[in-house]
This record gives sequence, structure tokens and C-alpha cells, in this order.
Amino acid sequence: MILDIVILTNVDGLFNKNPNQKNATLIKEVTYIDKNIVSIGGKPNGLGLGGMKTKIKAAKIATKAGTTVVIANGRKGNVLTKIINNKGTGTIFYPKKR
Repeated sequence: MILDIVILTNVDGLFNKNPNQKNATLIKEVTYIDKNIVSIGGKPNGLGLGGMKTKIKAAKIATKAGTTVVIANGRKGNVLTKIINNKGTGTIFYPKKR
């Protein structure tokens, strides 16, 4: 896998709902970023500058340009090594097919 952009955050990737909620599930792969995916990002929580929604929007711009993006937890040990070695860390956003 050719990986172009890694966005590190304080959660394991994109979840189907707020990761603090019961039964939240990590979305491991996104092949197309539509309104539903963007809406999962929610609103900024005040801890950062834009929250998950902004990260998803950045991934959307990058994937439209043919770039692969991963959003992963930067607080986990060896996260970059795991991403590079395709060890299933975070959420991978695949480039838009042309």
C-alpha cells in the first residue's frame, strides 16, 4: 500500500458514532466519503481546532486528488510503524477512483 498522508489524533480512527458512546465501532476502511461519513465526524469538542469532521474533510480533499489517508491514534506505541506495515491501525481512506 502506498500511503501518502497520516493524520494522528487522540482516538483510534473514525467511529460510527462518538467513540465515548457504548457500542461505538471503529470504521477500518472508507472507500468513498459522502455526507454520511462527514456527518459521523460530529462537532468540535473544544480540545482541538476542528475535531474529526475537519480531519474527514481533509481526507476527502486528499482522496479526490488520488491520495491514500490514514487517521489513527498518535498516542499508541509504534503507530507509524504499524500503519506503514499495514497492521490494521486506524481508519484508511482510499483514493477516489478515476
